[in-house]
Amino acid sequence: MKATMRLLGLIILACTTSCLFGTTTTLCDDYGIRCESGQTCAAKQPVCVDIGKCGDGHIDVGEVCDDGNIIDGDHCSADCMSDETCGNGIVDTVGGEQCDGGDGCSSDCRFQRCGNLLVDVGEECDSGAQDSATCNLTCTTSRCGDGYWNKVAGEDCDTSLLDTAECNGARCTLSMCGDHYPNLAAGEACDFGPDDNSVCNGNNGDGVASNCQKAACGDGHTNVAAGEQCDVGPNGDGACNGLAAGALQCHTSKCGDNYKNTAAGEQCDHGGADDATCNGSKGADGKTTNACHVPECGDFYVNTSFTPMGGNAEQCDNGPDDTRDCNGKGSAAHACQHNTCGDGYRNATEFCETDHDTAGCNGPEAGARACQESRCGDGYINRADNENCESNSDCTGSSAGTNCDPDSCRCGTGA
Repeated sequence: MKATMRLLGLIILACTTSCLFGTTTTLCDDYGIRCESGQTCAAKQPVCVDIGKCGDGHIDVGEVCDDGNIIDGDHCSADCMSDETCGNGIVDTVGGEQCDGGDGCSSDCRFQRCGNLLVDVGEECDSGAQDSATCNLTCTTSRCGDGYWNKVAGEDCDTSLLDTAECNGARCTLSMCGDHYPNLAAGEACDFGPDDNSVCNGNNGDGVASNCQKAACGDGHTNVAAGEQCDVGPNGDGACNGLAAGALQCHTSKCGDNYKNTAAGEQCDHGGADDATCNGSKGADGKTTNACHVPECGDFYVNTSFTPMGGNAEQCDNGPDDTRDCNGKGSAAHACQHNTCGDGYRNATEFCETDHDTAGCNGPEAGARACQESRCGDGYINRADNENCESNSDCTGSSAGTNCDPDSCRCGTGA
């Protein structure tokens, strides 16, 4: 009887529910809900789904997945048509996808963007919002010559391999004389480093026009490695030979080097030795600068190869004026000859000129009184001047007397 009543109650309940819907219903025991005819409960969700459709837990024809619910974002879309993985061609917006495949879409199914730290299609790299040692902010691999100045990669500049006055194109370093890179755009003709060598000037200071130029006499820089001893420009100066010196150009100027440096005051230069037309390198005695000068009697230098005024070779030279032992330049054929009494030239230091005693002039025999005025008491007995004594001792044995008259320089008794 009890069993009969329980069955009757179930029928009544079923009848009541079906009567409310007007259709046959299905009870979902797990969730206590009833689904309409043609529906069934989802396998893992308290919701009714069409029988044989998405959500029943079975992958039916046309479905790519079925996880027993109709919820997006759990690796199976609400319509069971997407496994919600990037790259399946379906844009799963609940999963955060902005796109899935095609141009402009990145590998994480977001719109392609340099700086997203992902190497998207067309990108060589992606270092985010900053440069790295290997990647440019433009998402291209950093390399010198790419036209992008990447400081993190150690570049000082980047001019797409083209040299400029400031940048070495092939090295991406700042142009500087002495960096071993000849940058023609910077005006360099050569660059072998900071030091001079035989063909190229080194780095001798900022702004020097001769820096990193081919070594050349006259450029204003003394390149010792190129054999220069000095360099003050093409014309040289009194201390340095200019370009006109040939093999001696950019050498220190000195008398005797066989180059006449007029800026140094040279009038001639035939080497170190004297010759008839030029004083050699020894031609200076402290009185005048006469080395490498045309020889002249009176220049205070004795050039024994030089014959002044058609006379004899110089024997002495005490300057232009007569001195006791040397005739000056005004003595014609006797110029710069040793002064001797009786040489035919009256030297300014002589009172008279004779080659023998005369009544008024002592001859060469007078020694220190030669060619001086003959006078009693001068210490020299000039017999041509009627003298026969200069002191009493000269009258010893004289028949005229033993005394010497101091007024007449004659021996007598009344003195």
